[in-house]
Amino acid sequence: MTTVSRLLDQFIPHHYTLTLSIDRKARNFSGVVVIIGESTAGSLAVHAHELAIDSVQVDGQAAMFELGIDDQVTITYPNDCIPWEHQ
Repeated sequence: MTTVSRLLDQFIPHHYTLTLSIDRKARNFSGVVVIIGESTAGSLAVHAHELAIDSVQVDGQAAMFELGIDDQVTITYPNDCIPWEHQ
């Protein structure tokens, strides 16, 4: 049995907003997810089981992402965007 890493050790979400567009005839959906929270690392990893991700933004800036093991997507922050710093 595969063990999936606990991503709460790297990112603590505070709020989710999910917008979906559903095409019943084609039996598919698309959508946008906005997650607000605090990161404890220099990158962010989220679970994305069976999702096709087209783009990722951090604070309105395009961010790089890649699919890893256990359906984990790792997001790398743009150089001038450091969302894990807070007061």
